[in-house]
Amino acid sequence: MKNKLQNMIFTVLLSCLFLNTYQSQANEYYFILHPGLASESDTVAFLNVFTVIPGELSLYKGDKIIKTFNNLPVNDYLSIPLKADEAQSLILDDNHPREGIISNSALKVIIPGNVKALPTAMTKYGTKSDALTIFSKDKLGNNYQVSSPVKSIYSDNVPPNFIAIIGIEDNTRVTFRLGGCQTCYIMKEDGTLLSMNQTIRRTLNKGDVYYLPSSGINSVLTGSTIKANKIIAAFSGSLKAYSDSPENYNYTITQLLPEQNFDHSYLIPEFIGGRHFPNISIFCQEPFTDVFFNKSFIRNISSPGGIIGTGYLEEIAISKLDNDNLIDVNSAKKINVMMTSSNSEYEGNKIAPFQMQIIPTSRFSNYATFRIENMDEDFINIIYKSTPEGNIPNDLLISEIKDGKYNWVRLKDVYPGNGKAYIESHDTNKLYSSKNIKFSKSGTYSIKSDSGFVVYRYGFGESTSYGFAVNGKDIDGKLSNDWAAPSVEFTGNCVNGYSGVAIEEPRDNPDNRSNFAQVYINTENSYNFTFSRSDFSPGITNEVSWSLDRRNLMLNSQAQLIFIDMAGNITDTIIKCPAIVPEMLELNEDFGRFNIVNQIAESSNKLKLFFGGDVSKLMELELFLILDSDSVENKNNDINEFQGFSLGDLRDVNLYDLFKNNVIIETDVKFHHELVGSFRDSIGFMVINRKTGTLIYKHYFAELRSIVGNSYIQATDFAFGTTEIGTKKQGRITLSNPNSGYESTSFDIKIHEIRLVGSNLGVKGSGKEFEVDIPSGITHENPLILKKNQIIEFEVEFAPQSEAEMNVAVVFEADVSKPKNTSHIRGLGFTTSVSELNSKSDNIIINHADGILSFHSDENHFTEQISIFDISGKLLLSKSVNHNLSGLRLEFNSISGIYFIHIKSKNLNIVKKIII
Repeated sequence: MKNKLQNMIFTVLLSCLFLNTYQSQANEYYFILHPGLASESDTVAFLNVFTVIPGELSLYKGDKIIKTFNNLPVNDYLSIPLKADEAQSLILDDNHPREGIISNSALKVIIPGNVKALPTAMTKYGTKSDALTIFSKDKLGNNYQVSSPVKSIYSDNVPPNFIAIIGIEDNTRVTFRLGGCQTCYIMKEDGTLLSMNQTIRRTLNKGDVYYLPSSGINSVLTGSTIKANKIIAAFSGSLKAYSDSPENYNYTITQLLPEQNFDHSYLIPEFIGGRHFPNISIFCQEPFTDVFFNKSFIRNISSPGGIIGTGYLEEIAISKLDNDNLIDVNSAKKINVMMTSSNSEYEGNKIAPFQMQIIPTSRFSNYATFRIENMDEDFINIIYKSTPEGNIPNDLLISEIKDGKYNWVRLKDVYPGNGKAYIESHDTNKLYSSKNIKFSKSGTYSIKSDSGFVVYRYGFGESTSYGFAVNGKDIDGKLSNDWAAPSVEFTGNCVNGYSGVAIEEPRDNPDNRSNFAQVYINTENSYNFTFSRSDFSPGITNEVSWSLDRRNLMLNSQAQLIFIDMAGNITDTIIKCPAIVPEMLELNEDFGRFNIVNQIAESSNKLKLFFGGDVSKLMELELFLILDSDSVENKNNDINEFQGFSLGDLRDVNLYDLFKNNVIIETDVKFHHELVGSFRDSIGFMVINRKTGTLIYKHYFAELRSIVGNSYIQATDFAFGTTEIGTKKQGRITLSNPNSGYESTSFDIKIHEIRLVGSNLGVKGSGKEFEVDIPSGITHENPLILKKNQIIEFEVEFAPQSEAEMNVAVVFEADVSKPKNTSHIRGLGFTTSVSELNSKSDNIIINHADGILSFHSDENHFTEQISIFDISGKLLLSKSVNHNLSGLRLEFNSISGIYFIHIKSKNLNIVKKIII
C-alpha cells in the first residue's frame, strides 16, 4: 500500500477576485490538504492563483512563510508547486490513526485587503482526485455540523472518515461531540475510544490542526457537532472512498459550512455520468425540522447533531413522485445540504465519488471564474434563472480569458440548448434550470449575469473524479456590478510627447462604478518613454491624468499603458513613435590596415543616407552629422581626441534641407593620419530644437576603425590534464604583443575588456572550478596597455568539483584581434576510489597513552568531516574540521575494539578500519 501512495499529488486552485471598495486589512484563508501518505520530498501540491489586478501573495505553513509572490498576473493564473513537507500538516502512515493536535501546521494564504479570493483545493492520488472549496477568514464560524462521505446507496462499503479543525486564534476552546451512530468511534490519543454522543475537548492555538480520524468498520462521523468559543475552520473527508478493491481507493475532502450560513432552499444539480442523481445529507439548526423535496414532505429531522437519532437525513436527490425531476430541497427552518456523487460509470470508465457543499439559492452570485486543465473529462453544471419561456437569458455571458483579456459572448450562442428545468421550487417567482457543459480544451473561463447563478465544476478520469462549487456570495468576491472598462483620452505627438486622462466607466453611474485599482506602464512591452500619472486612491478615484515623454528621439519608442478598475476590467493603450533618424544605406566600417611607408595613411568610403519616414516630422528639428571625437561628452567609451576621420561636405549641413527632397544623400568619409597606432571614431546625429536652438539629443550609429602600422596580439592556452576532485592545481596563461615574421610591432595595444567564457570560470576568489587572476576596472577609458614586445602573465587555478571534462576561455578585447586574442583553458576532474586510498597513501597512528589519533597521508586531502563508528554502526564521534588530512590530530578516548573512521574530503569518502 505504501508504494501505491507515493505518487500523491494535490492541486490547489485559487481564483482571486476583487471587492469594489478599498480595504487596508489583509484577507486570510486557512486550510489543509488531505493527510495522505507521501514522501516529504515529493511535489504533491500546486497552488494556482487567479488574479484580476496585480497584487502580492504570501503562503504560510503555521507561522513560516513557504512562498511569496510580489507581482501576481493580471487576469491569469500563477501556479506554485509545493512539496509534501510544505503542503501537508500530517503525513499518514500505516498505523491505526488516533486523534491529536499537529501544532502550528495549517496552511494560510494572505493577500492584500483590496483582493478577494476564491480558493479551491484539488487533491490527486495517482489518477484519483477530489476537490474542496475554501472560505475566507471572515466567512468562518464557531459552530459546525459534520458531513463526511457516508454509506453509498449503491454499495455496502463505508470509508473511514476524518475531521480536521484549524485554530484561527490562540486559546480557542473546541468541543467535539460524536454523532448518533451506534457503531462509530474515534480512538483517542491515550488509546481509549470515543463513542456515540460522547464529547472531547481540546485547546487550539493559531495555526494548530486538530485531527479526528474514525476507526473501525462503518464508522461514520456525519452528524457530529463542533463548537468553539472563537472562530475556527473545519474540514471533513474520507481516507478511502467507495470501492470494492484497494487499488481503486480514492480520497475526498471538503470544507464545512458554519451553521450561521445555513439557509432555506437548495437546488440539487444533475451531473453527467452513469447514475446522475447524487446522495445528499441534510442538516438542521432546530429540533423537529420538516424537509421537503420541491413541495413534497420527505422526513423530519428530530434533533441537530444526533442527540435523538442520527442528527441528519441521507437521501437520493430525486423526486419521490417523478424520478426524472430535479429537486429543490427546502424547509421553513434553516438547513444545510451536502452532496456526495454516486459510484458510477461514464463511457465504460469507472467514476469514483466526490463530495461538495451545495450553494443555497439565496446565495447565488453574478460572477464566476474557473480553470479547466485537470481531468480526462471536464464539465461544469450551471444553475441559472431561465426566461419565462424556459430559455437561457441573453445576459448570461461566457468568456475565455486570453492574455488577460475578456471576449464576452452569449452562453446560448456557444453552448446551445436549454438546461433541464426545476419543475417546482421553493421560490415560486423564479424558474431555474440546470445545464451541463463539457469542455474539450484547457483554459480560463468567466461567466457573468445580472441574475444570480451558481457554477459547479466537476470532472473525472479512470477511477477518479472531483467536484466543487465555483461561486456563491459566501465564497465569491466579485460583488461589483461594474462590467465597463475605463475610457482613455489623450493628445500630443512623437516630438513633444503625450498627455491624457483615464476615466472610470460608467462615469455617470457611481453605484455601478468600482473605480481605479491600478494605472501603470507595462515595462516589459515599453521602451524609450517616461511615464507619469497623478496620485490616486484604489477603489475611490475615478479619474487619473497621465503623460508620456520620449527619452531619445533618435530611437524607436513604445508605451503600453494599463488601466484596471477594482472589478478587473482592463483597458490597455499602446502608443508607438518611430525613430527620427535617417536610414544608413551603406557604410564600410573598417577602413583597413595601413603599412608604414611614408608614415602617411589615407582612405575614403562612401556614406549613403536616406530618410524613409515622414519628413514633415523633422520640420521642428535641425539634424547635423557629427563625429564622436568632435566634443568631450564624458559618456562611457567617450572619444574626445582627433582620430583622423572627417565627414566631407556634410559637415555643419542641416540634413532636413536635403531630406525634404526625398533623395539619397552621399558623402565621402575620409581617413588621413600620419602617426602609427589604432584609431576609432563614431558617426552620429545631433538633433536641435529649431525654435529654441537647444540640444535635444546626440545619437551615434556607426563605428569607424583603422590601423596604421603593425601590432599583433597573441594569447596562449593552458591544459591542466587530470586533477583529483578536492585538490587544486595552478598554471598560467600569457598575453603578448610580439613581432610577426619579418615585421616588427610598431605600437602599444589597448585592451578595453577581458571577458570570461564558461559558467565554471571566475575571477580569483569566486569559488568557481577555474579561477583566473586578472585586473579589474578595465574599460575604454582605463585600458590595460600591452606594450611593444611585452608579455603579461595571468595565474589560473583548477579545483574540480565533479567528474567531468571542462573547457573555458578568456577573451581579450582590444583594438587588434589577430592572430589570437583568446586563451582556452581545459581540465578533467576525477575521483580517487576508496580502495586506492586504503591501500596506498593514508595511515592512522594510535597513541594509546593519551588517546590521540594522528593522520598521515602522501596526498593533499583537505578534510571537512571525520566520523567514528563502532563495529555495530553506532556513531561515537563526529567532528567538522578544516585541515589537510596529513598532520591532523584528533582526541578519541575509547575502550579497546574495532572501529571505522569515515573521512569526508570534498566528494571523497575515505573509510579506514582501526583496532584499539
